[in-house]
Amino acid sequence: MAKIFGARIWDILAASPLIVWYLLGVWGLVSLLSAEIGHFESDDLQTGAKIITQLTSLAYVCMIIAVFFLRHLPLAKAQGVVPRIIAILASNAQLAFFILPRAMISTRTEILSAALISVGAIASVWILIRLRNGFSILPQARALITTGPYRRIRHPLYAAEGIASLGLMLQFVEPWSAAITLIGFGCQILRMHYEEQVLGAAFPEYSPYKARTDRLVPGVY
Repeated sequence: MAKIFGARIWDILAASPLIVWYLLGVWGLVSLLSAEIGHFESDDLQTGAKIITQLTSLAYVCMIIAVFFLRHLPLAKAQGVVPRIIAILASNAQLAFFILPRAMISTRTEILSAALISVGAIASVWILIRLRNGFSILPQARALITTGPYRRIRHPLYAAEGIASLGLMLQFVEPWSAAITLIGFGCQILRMHYEEQVLGAAFPEYSPYKARTDRLVPGVY
């Protein structure tokens, strides 16, 4: 028992830089949310859309922090530094949007952006609740989840995050934000490849599960 407790403490400490990183994200979102609420008027659709976006994004980031403390210990990990770098790049690609100027967008586009981000964030929270024991940023095998959102696709969390990323992309100047989205998606494809290698090595039942499911979109890919 003491050995397992020690291993869990070490696992949390190893993840502490990421936990701090996401806590900074919480602080930033709360600051933005406070500013938007401060000058919100009931007929201001654009500000209302921003508030909804920030609330759902805040729920998503808080859920990520929570699952760091709920997940199982790793049974296997990807070897080498490249899979780790790819995973970090894939999970943080959206940050590159913020080096770009904001686009001047219409109320309709603002609402579409908010809808995509909110749908992606809410779906991500639901998926993280189901995934919690197996969650990891890096390519690791902690638990094999094959039910709920994982019944038909192997990476529903990345699909949900991709929807949110498309919504965020609309808020920044083109074609650079589209290029960042494509680069982030490419990193996610590589990340999935490394994760599937680790899961396949750790769980014998992963191979038949992989054979009957798609990666991101049922019946398509």
